[in-house]
Amino acid sequence: MIKIVICDDELSVAKEINSKVRSVLTQERFLNVDIDISVTTDAKELLTNGKNSNIDILLLDIMMPEYDGIKVAEQFYYHSPETLIIFASGYENMVFYTMKFRPFRFVRKSHLDDDLSEAVESALDEIISSSKKIIVKIEGENKVIIVSKIGYVVKRGNYLILSYDGEEIRLRSSVTEQEPFLKYHGIVRVNSGILVNVRYISRIYRNDVIMKDGKTFPISQRYQKMTESAFSDFIRKDTY
Repeated sequence: MIKIVICDDELSVAKEINSKVRSVLTQERFLNVDIDISVTTDAKELLTNGKNSNIDILLLDIMMPEYDGIKVAEQFYYHSPETLIIFASGYENMVFYTMKFRPFRFVRKSHLDDDLSEAVESALDEIISSSKKIIVKIEGENKVIIVSKIGYVVKRGNYLILSYDGEEIRLRSSVTEQEPFLKYHGIVRVNSGILVNVRYISRIYRNDVIMKDGKTFPISQRYQKMTESAFSDFIRKDTY
């Protein structure tokens, strides 16, 4: 199921956005996709409960009382980085302040008819395409994993350690064997024994890649340009 949440302190605006999102879902390619939409006017409640609710797409107002959209986006950025955030705001001058949290889109409320459908369609297409699953054998049992949820891969002896959805998976394989497939899904090599998912990179500083969970991995000179290029491409694609 794909979970969409709309958060705007003005109920009338939230209902309007909800109606336009539902019209997108009538397109043939989305008819067989299980999608749940909910609306809230309470940013505080969203901030308290939303990070653990597996929200896939968050349509978020910026200027709200008590907890504005920037604060909400910051929490999701660090605690639920897989959530695609679409800002819907009447304050176009706030675009700059949202960029550090790499929103998927910024929709102008004055241009909802022009901007919103494309943003929602693109977000749904991104989620559907990134939900690729593979089956790996762990201790004799098959386990299904979603590739986009792999944070990083570290080589240890004859095994690869996959950081996956809060746990570590030990897979008997090599970086060379897995790299071609993982690279296709945005997981790139930063040195001879480590691959990282560009979705979970916070920043690249000199010869280090710093992940959103605070872990730091060294980038070898051989892979420096490729890593920087992959990260830059991801930012451009997922921001505007």
